Amino acid sequence: MNLINFIVWLTAGAVIGWVASRMVTGEHRRTHKPLPVEDRSSEKSQA
Repeated sequence: MNLINFIVWLTAGAVIGWVASRMVTGEHRRTHKPLPVEDRSSEKSQA
């Protein structure tokens, strides 16, 4: 029974860690601001 408890705890920890990593990654994605895109069409017409 001791080995089964160990496997259950290991599996539960892996699932909790995976969910936590997904939450942190999702938070990072939400706060990420896209870089401004430079408009190079005006530079080509002036040159």
